[in-house]
Amino acid sequence: MCYAFLVFLDLGSPNCERMTPIRFADYVEAYFKTQSTIKMTILKDADVLEKEYPLLHAVARCSLSGMGGLLLIFFSYWIPCLCSC
Repeated sequence: MCYAFLVFLDLGSPNCERMTPIRFADYVEAYFKTQSTIKMTILKDADVLEKEYPLLHAVARCSLSGMGGLLLIFFSYWIPCLCSC
């Protein structure tokens, strides 16, 4: 429980220099790397994001330069079958 609170503090930090979108993705990727039931995909390609998610790209266009960045993180949760079928 205490570790979950520390992760929450790291990810929810209002300090924009401490937790940029790219650092957020790296942090989450490192955290979920050992989880075999969670698949994580990070979409960083600006051209694909602009084509597939034009509204998101328009809203985030100010963060495309500098320390920020635009990316999407997709999570898939896989529950292993526990039955003997």
